[in-house]
Amino acid sequence: MFYVHSTYNHIITQRSGVEMDNKFKHIWKIRVLPKVQIFVWRLLHKGIPTVENLLKRNIVLG
Repeated sequence: MFYVHSTYNHIITQRSGVEMDNKFKHIWKIRVLPKVQIFVWRLLHKGIPTVENLLKRNIVLG
């Protein structure tokens, strides 16, 4: 079963140059909904609006 939390933890703990390139290629081969593939792709590119990413972009949280 697919869980976003476990996938996020796996990706974060396994970040390295070559490994990341292989993961990018495999994202599109995974048999899940396209929105899940896009979410994982955005997660790998730090495109998810987490508190950390928002602060880096100088976006003030209310």
